[in-house]
Amino acid sequence: MALIFHSLILFFCYKAASAQYSWAEQRDDLSEYKLETSVAGVRSGLDCATLAGPQHQAVEFTELGGICRLYSCQLGTSGCRKCRNARNSTLPLLLDRWAEQRDDLSEYKLDSSVAGVRSGLECATLAGPQHQAVEFTELGGICRLYSCQLGTSGCRKCRNARNSTLPLLLHRVDGSVDFYRNWTDYLTEFGQGEDRNYWMGLEAIHQLTRAGDRRVRWEMSDWNGTRYYLEDTHFAIQDASQGYRVSVGEQDLSKSNVVACSHGSPYFLNGNMFSTMDRDQDAGTQNCAISYHGGWWYANCHCFNPNGKYFEPPFAFNQTQPLAGVGMSFTSQDPVYPFVHSYSMNTYECMVAGSL
Repeated sequence: MALIFHSLILFFCYKAASAQYSWAEQRDDLSEYKLETSVAGVRSGLDCATLAGPQHQAVEFTELGGICRLYSCQLGTSGCRKCRNARNSTLPLLLDRWAEQRDDLSEYKLDSSVAGVRSGLECATLAGPQHQAVEFTELGGICRLYSCQLGTSGCRKCRNARNSTLPLLLHRVDGSVDFYRNWTDYLTEFGQGEDRNYWMGLEAIHQLTRAGDRRVRWEMSDWNGTRYYLEDTHFAIQDASQGYRVSVGEQDLSKSNVVACSHGSPYFLNGNMFSTMDRDQDAGTQNCAISYHGGWWYANCHCFNPNGKYFEPPFAFNQTQPLAGVGMSFTSQDPVYPFVHSYSMNTYECMVAGSL
């Protein structure tokens, strides 16, 4: 469960939630504080807050670069309007609702419940590697720690609760939004929100990944409900002058249950510019975006097509030429993978995982 904390003194800036909070909005003036230390490479706002010591009254986390800044009050705790220890603030915290995280609580089982917990932050720090979700109730300070009913592969959004900030790049759940769009559309965010059909936007993806120290996680489900996932290292998108060219590192097999097509394949996305119906930048002689009904980092043309046409059964099972590969297909070099180019997935999702 992704956690967003914001209070009068806890200031976390999450790109994943498309939220930007200023100190003025939190009713505290940053001039009341002094910066004690700044740490780079921090994975989440939660990790940032846990770095706070008893001398720190505020923290600030920036997703880009994983920068954590730890502040104390200029004049001591009596000199700030809202000074509290940043790690154990008892001010109300805002936790994302389960529905907003696209998870059904019935997918989880309650492992333990702890009373007397002082904050949602402290609740989250109680999570161990076996916990995928936390729930904090201010009244009584009740902290509930959950794990997935069927293991991490059995929940749609299972992540370790302590380190669970995964910005969403794209999401497909049905055919109610057409992803066959022009270049201008793909530059910016479109869709129904992250819980349904969604595209973050090329420029936002570039800003998020330009450092090249991110991982990318792909998740798919077939029409039997089986889920497949894989992670690649060193995911980065270049800027507009480079056609938003993508670079992708090696697949991390320890965090994958299916093998993608080879990096050496002429169909793999690595090194390709982004193409749409009205801007052909692929490596082939045809306009792959037109041929395969989407916008993507097409090579000649693709191993997988998450922005392709959404097919429902029976067409999802076996598209014949010229429709083969037009759907949300995934092609694997794994011999046990049950599907072919003409099979269109039920759901597709792409997330940017934490820094390497």
